[in-house]
Amino acid sequence: MKRFLSAACLALLSVDCVSGQGTPVSTPTGLWEFGNSAAIGQATLGSNLTVAGAAPAYSANLSDGTKSLSGAITTVVGKANRLVMPNPAGANGGGSFTNEYTLLFDIFSPSASRSSWRALFQTNTANTNDADYFIRNSDDRLGISSPLGYSGSAIAEASWTRLVLVFDVNASLTASTVRAYVNGSLFHTHNFTGGRDGTYGLESTVLMFADNNAENASLNVGALAFWGKTRMALT
Repeated sequence: MKRFLSAACLALLSVDCVSGQGTPVSTPTGLWEFGNSAAIGQATLGSNLTVAGAAPAYSANLSDGTKSLSGAITTVVGKANRLVMPNPAGANGGGSFTNEYTLLFDIFSPSASRSSWRALFQTNTANTNDADYFIRNSDDRLGISSPLGYSGSAIAEASWTRLVLVFDVNASLTASTVRAYVNGSLFHTHNFTGGRDGTYGLESTVLMFADNNAENASLNVGALAFWGKTRMALT
């Protein structure tokens, strides 16, 4: 199977570039497709990821039993282990940090991780508190207890899934949102109070797949992308 984010599809945020379906959006600020076993963090677009702690395992082809991606990694559980993503977007959304942004993950959970917490990212660059978005251990729902809450349905943990998180964080008491899209469809909208330049305001780096007490069980990752804005749409 072709990579979800192939060179011909860099301007698309789509369910699967094989289908050719999608809505044009801006080119990602950063795109990482894990095609180089000798340089796990090599960027397709933007700056390289930095590997901290134990390096993820590399697979030339990684199958979920139905779909196979060429070039993927498996992250390593543990407080010290993460990928450090550069954020060159700077201040937006009316604050001093990046408050409007989009993250894309092509993921599925290894069988050994499916009853564990799986952290997707951590905005605290010192990694001294909980990660800020999870796949929950008990039921595979997405989010965190506070301030976002969890999705009403579970993600399909055992198959390649495209998860897109769109953050629109502002100072309004009720208007901050995180919209989660799964395989091209709106999956859940998290509404929360305020937040500009708070937990979900990004600094110049973001810790991917990191948690302060090792609630970051392994994930298979086929691609990671970042937009420093909320410009996205899916069909």
